[in-house]
Amino acid sequence: MQGYMTDADVQRFNEMREREAKNGHFFPQPIQPKVEEPKMTQVPENEVTQADINKWYELQAQLKSIKASEMLLRTKIYKGLFKDPVEGTNTIPLAEGWVMKAKRVIQRDIDVAALTINSANPDGQLGHSRLELAGINVAALVKWKPELVLKNYRELTDEQKLIFNDCLVIKDGSPALEIVLPAKNKTE
Repeated sequence: MQGYMTDADVQRFNEMREREAKNGHFFPQPIQPKVEEPKMTQVPENEVTQADINKWYELQAQLKSIKASEMLLRTKIYKGLFKDPVEGTNTIPLAEGWVMKAKRVIQRDIDVAALTINSANPDGQLGHSRLELAGINVAALVKWKPELVLKNYRELTDEQKLIFNDCLVIKDGSPALEIVLPAKNKTE
């Protein structure tokens, strides 16, 4: 499995790191051995205590902080080591054959208004659009993804929903939780 290191790999990596650090070479921090993470199928019975809520709240705050710190450090490393990255995978060699890889992703979202203007015939007359005149086949470049208009779906009758549900894949998403101060306490 790509990306997985055995305990022996971890030990070799950490030993190599120590040797390289003694020689003054830059090298990542020691790797901790893989810890078996709990699986979602191991969710305990639904006996929720105040301690569970407190622990969740604490973990949520830690996770938010860790995610922000990791992103800042990742950006610093990326900008510091990869001076002129190309789109796709870029590599920087490290000691003893190790490499650091960075994947540069360039998002290209469709500007629907600009696409509509450039796809229209000039001056509303018969003829070709600017894109067609340039030999651009918009249908080959743009995918149109159907999206449910939830407001209108909710206005269907139960019978209509039952029929239309055959066209949908319906599943629960991850739950969202937050703890908020009651409005009366916010003003105090």
